[in-house]
Amino acid sequence: MGNKVTKILVENNKAVGVETAKGNKINAKYVVSNADARQTFLKLIEPGKLNSKFLDCLNQMEPSLSFFQVWLGVDMNLRDKGITEYEIFCYPSYDLGYIYDSCLQGKFESGCGICIPTLSAPGLAPESKHIVSLIYPIPYDYKERWRTENGKRGDSYRKLKDEIKRQLIETAERVIPELSEHIILSEAATPLTLERYTQNSKGAAYGWASTPDQSGTNRLQPETLIKNLYLAGHWTTSGGGTITVAISGKNTAEMIIKVHSKSPP
Repeated sequence: MGNKVTKILVENNKAVGVETAKGNKINAKYVVSNADARQTFLKLIEPGKLNSKFLDCLNQMEPSLSFFQVWLGVDMNLRDKGITEYEIFCYPSYDLGYIYDSCLQGKFESGCGICIPTLSAPGLAPESKHIVSLIYPIPYDYKERWRTENGKRGDSYRKLKDEIKRQLIETAERVIPELSEHIILSEAATPLTLERYTQNSKGAAYGWASTPDQSGTNRLQPETLIKNLYLAGHWTTSGGGTITVAISGKNTAEMIIKVHSKSPP
């Protein structure tokens, strides 16, 4: 835990362990990667260990949209305001095509997702206070990669980030009136933030984009071309989302247990 893996060790087309950024080698009979699939195959495995056809297919696959996300600590009792649902989708229409196009264009006034974890787990905040999370799907390259300057986050980046945070809070006030008047603390993240902390390509929130040709068995399978190297997470068959990712981990673990039980001692 807390150690960055920089290499998956492969000998005779078989995963035998990992190497960390500190140069420590950890031997293992099985290696499971739940990291970004492009990181796994293009950076963690030495060139020449995988066939070019597989790598070409991998490079042609498209990551999902990312998120702009806002986290708020508020000093208001939401239940007294009639807010009782853990998750709320605040959009003006049931037309998913329209909503998706609005997200691609960055129409933050059109809606957002609202998640309030303290409604199901009150212990996460002091009494009569809540955590409110606002989520908006958005492309990684929005506004010329979020108005970064030569890849660096400067004043223009921070200004845009603050402006969008304000817009999403205003949008959420359709559901939670006077929300902006009760904010104790706030934090926001762009797709660049998600990429930085998760190492997912372009801050992808759901692994591969959930298009017909990238869904189900068209996604990566848990078992890879390298023996004893397995995958889990939202880049694999199960797809994106907390529940499916958890199921993915369970399925991969069961697969390894089954293989291990048949291996000679």
